[in-house]
Amino acid sequence: MSKQTARQMCESIQKYYIDRMCDLCEEDRTEDATSMYEEIKEWLMQKEKPKILTIKLNQKDKI
Repeated sequence: MSKQTARQMCESIQKYYIDRMCDLCEEDRTEDATSMYEEIKEWLMQKEKPKILTIKLNQKDKI
């Protein structure tokens, strides 16, 4: 697995959710797409700075 920057990971996640919402709309599941949008909007509009947790793997735990 290649190393990604935090920005690249965020962009990848954002693209996935945008694509998923588009797929839901194409499947005539606009209510599901709207719910997903509202959930993401809530995450991004937090008043507080979000807490990001990381886990450091030991060398022997790496895949």
